[in-house]
Amino acid sequence: MSAIGWLRVHDPAYAARVLGVRAPAEAPSGQPAAARQSASADVDALMALVAEQASGDAFAARCVALLGQARAEMGNERTDTRRVVAATEEVSRLLIRAHESGRAMSQVGLPLAAYCAAWLGALTYLAFGALRLYPDSDALSGRGGAAWLLMAAVLWGAMGGVLDALFALWQRFGERTFDVRFWLWYVLNPALGAGLGIVVYLLSTTGYLAVTGGAPVADGVAAPRLNPNGVILLAFVAGFKQTTSYATMSRIFSSVFNAGADRDEQRVKEERF
Repeated sequence: MSAIGWLRVHDPAYAARVLGVRAPAEAPSGQPAAARQSASADVDALMALVAEQASGDAFAARCVALLGQARAEMGNERTDTRRVVAATEEVSRLLIRAHESGRAMSQVGLPLAAYCAAWLGALTYLAFGALRLYPDSDALSGRGGAAWLLMAAVLWGAMGGVLDALFALWQRFGERTFDVRFWLWYVLNPALGAGLGIVVYLLSTTGYLAVTGGAPVADGVAAPRLNPNGVILLAFVAGFKQTTSYATMSRIFSSVFNAGADRDEQRVKEERF
């Protein structure tokens, strides 16, 4: 399969224009000079297409570097056509993806950005207005504080997921690498962040995450208690850095289950001997 065969093409005309200038896989027998001249013309055509897309940014720099490698290879006495083809195919793939990313901006990107903005507005209203579940809020203390803290963890985890989705949109469109096949990730990211907020709350209340503060008591000794501000911060970070959060939770769960397995193994050995 071609290096660009996986890419779904939404603009066949542009794709045909890009793919029509790729260098041939094999040079015609007995005509190395003609083949080199044809490949050079193909590289020039791809360079012109790169200039149409952008100039001076990271995308253009990467394409120019690849085409420069292809041109340098064609300058060798014994040209490795596989390297030339690989470079031109990679540039073709990048050009098609960049073109589709630009077209998807209005069709998919803006609706996704509006969806995330609606989430952000609703969560901000709940956290700072209706429910007042922000750091140092009096709603997080006194009777029912645990239930309010759980709700705060959910809200701030979801807010972290919303900002993560917005940042990913900005980054992908800026790099011209947005792929519409992953639209569902942007839709579900706020809900996933809310779920991670629940996990942070459970880990904090069970002691696997030390999120405590000191409350003075009669004898002057500080008694440890759950710190609402710390739980809110960790919930937000978990929602915003979800990949890191999943890896951290995996390590925590592995340590818990491995510790239990080690204890069981040790008990079996003691009973056996």
